[in-house]
Amino acid sequence: MLDSANGPYSQGEFDIAKYSKYIYVVSDFLTISQLAMLFNISTHQIRYFEEKGLLEPPRQSGNAYRQYGEQEIYCLASILLFREMGIPVAEILKISQSNDRAFLESVLQKQRNRITNHIRDQLALRDILDCHLQLAKQKDTTADFIESMPERALRVCISQHWRDKIQVIDYLKLAPLAVTEDVFRLYYDETEKICLSCLPEQAGIILPAGTYNSHIILVDPETTVDTAIEEFMERAISQFPQLSAPLILIEDSARSLLAGDKLLYKMQIKIS
Repeated sequence: MLDSANGPYSQGEFDIAKYSKYIYVVSDFLTISQLAMLFNISTHQIRYFEEKGLLEPPRQSGNAYRQYGEQEIYCLASILLFREMGIPVAEILKISQSNDRAFLESVLQKQRNRITNHIRDQLALRDILDCHLQLAKQKDTTADFIESMPERALRVCISQHWRDKIQVIDYLKLAPLAVTEDVFRLYYDETEKICLSCLPEQAGIILPAGTYNSHIILVDPETTVDTAIEEFMERAISQFPQLSAPLILIEDSARSLLAGDKLLYKMQIKIS
């Protein structure tokens, strides 16, 4: 399908299975309307491809009507497949006019990377939706849950006494990452370490993979989380007396942006 930036837009979708079903029974030329119906696209799209030099159908002598045979059907199928991949019309034209395999490979690799990044972003959005669904269903605000976590690499941005209040100028050192990434607060006895995710080779702290006791809370920006932390730790210690891992308080930046005037925190402590 063409998007609004590259030509006429149609709600139709290219169905290659439908195409393959008809290709072998075409014995005559098709009109532009028949060709459009075959691929479930608009005649405007076909004319657009012709204007751009991608499709050059033969003409019927005498009345100059557009007629499309097997070669044009295959050509249009290729064009639509490239467009489904998100490849711009100008690049499709260059591919069709040359045998530059290196260019074709670079175009396909670029689109594969784009699709991979899009899938990653969509999965991240799904995780955010899952979290909010969990919050919507969570009626008991004291409900902890067990979850498995992978290894996480963190770099320490600020280290201070846990009772100290972080200065605005120090917190700004985390920006803009602190707005778009999770902020980890790790509590070791009387020390608080404020961290951001990083590559393993850049890490100052590695949170080991394992099973964690977790709890999610929504709080007003002006409200302290100290009470919630104390209650969480009391429950954790009563259930898991041998705890020695640090308490982890995660400020979930992305989900907090969707939580209105509240901040979303997840508390975690490793239990095995």
